[in-house]
Amino acid sequence: MVGGDWFRSAALVVLALVMAAVACGSAFAERLLIIYENESTQPATMEIAKGISARLSEAERHVEIYAEHLDLVRFGSEGDRQRLIAYVRAKYADKPMDAVLVVGPGVLRLVLGARGAFAPGVPIVFGGIRQPPQDLPDDVTGVISRFDVAGTLDLARRLQPDAKALTIMTGSATFDRDWEKTAREIAGEHYSGFDIDYVSGLSLDGFKAKAAALSADSALLILTIFADADGVSYVPREAASKVAASSGAPVYSVYSSYFDGTILAGHVSTFEAVGRSGDGVSGPDAL
Repeated sequence: MVGGDWFRSAALVVLALVMAAVACGSAFAERLLIIYENESTQPATMEIAKGISARLSEAERHVEIYAEHLDLVRFGSEGDRQRLIAYVRAKYADKPMDAVLVVGPGVLRLVLGARGAFAPGVPIVFGGIRQPPQDLPDDVTGVISRFDVAGTLDLARRLQPDAKALTIMTGSATFDRDWEKTAREIAGEHYSGFDIDYVSGLSLDGFKAKAAALSADSALLILTIFADADGVSYVPREAASKVAASSGAPVYSVYSSYFDGTILAGHVSTFEAVGRSGDGVSGPDAL
């Protein structure tokens, strides 16, 4: 989900412009297109959609809502992107939108790059982004999501004061590799007394075997595994749950949707809050 370092510091919420305009009775956002980066059955996508629906239900007048789930993780080649642009342009040619809400960094880049093709002059609001692009146009705004690697590592240190080693796992999809890059920029090789080991480029069984070999006095942070080294696609929460279940070390996450009994804790903002207001919970969720 999109850009920066998540959202406590953001001055605007995802739907602030949309809801303010609706409340004022202006023509803005009578017809709203929501474009999700991931497919519709992803738990995080469903939580965000629930939050958006709850927020829009508070509007005093009717807003027509249209939604597209682009599944860019699995269909992200240049050819795929061009076909998606042509599809959206043709589908909504006779239904001009008053605003476009995009959820995820990949779809924000796609929409900004092809804006003239299907959304010329239409205000864009974004959410689910760690770091937005630089120099956004004046009519593009949104909320930065705070998936807090540093906060989660600090929490792990408090919960495991004697631990020396921490492993960070990421998959082989582009989104996964971007997460590894971000984690390396934040944590480096040593952070908060932990020696950090980055593990990627494995099959799911490889991740499980690596996790099983970890000692109880170490820690494991699982970011995302959208795809493994064998090219098999996964729902990240399900992949994380399988790896965590085999882990010899306590497991942490930056995603609220991962907490299913196998993940110990994390410093998170909920996905539903991203969709509802952008002002999500910022603090440890320990299970």
